[in-house]
Amino acid sequence: MFVTLQGGVKVAMPKYYRDQIFTDQEKIIQRDMLRDIQKEQLKKLKKEFDQLYNKNQMTFEDYLESQQLGELHQFNRSLKKRK
Repeated sequence: MFVTLQGGVKVAMPKYYRDQIFTDQEKIIQRDMLRDIQKEQLKKLKKEFDQLYNKNQMTFEDYLESQQLGELHQFNRSLKKRK
């Protein structure tokens, strides 16, 4: 869960406050909603993969791994700029 600060900046909500604000039932509902969102995102990514690549070129798992490596590489580059 996130808290939106002034200026639209989102910050992760500390677990302590989340436990104080939401009941166990509400947290289960939130987890289910997040799981559904992740499934939809995965379906969308699979559809994008099918449109972009021939199945003989690359598997969907390889595509996911390349996406994750690209995000990690971009994150590492941004760390170098901060130093």
